Amino acid sequence: MNRYVVGTLVTAAALVIGVLVLFGVQNSSRVTQLSLNLGFYAAELQNPVSVVYLIFGSFGGGLLVSFLAFFPGSMRAKSKVRKLKQELALAGGSSSDGWKS
Repeated sequence: MNRYVVGTLVTAAALVIGVLVLFGVQNSSRVTQLSLNLGFYAAELQNPVSVVYLIFGSFGGGLLVSFLAFFPGSMRAKSKVRKLKQELALAGGSSSDGWKS
């Protein structure tokens, strides 16, 4: 990777982290009372929850769910690539076609 690309990525990451920290500091005192009403079941937390924790927790949970959704497909694809490379090697083909392994 080019050093300018790396520098741009580091700068963008620092900017995003700075905005997230600023958001957290500005909204640290805001709280909300969480409740769940399903019609046949209702529950409410006894203690209020900070909005910052709620937003960051929801974002982290979404990242975790998306990772778990795409991880098995990624593993299958890597396994298939490995299998095809082994078949190519057994067939006497060359795997030096310019692709990174």
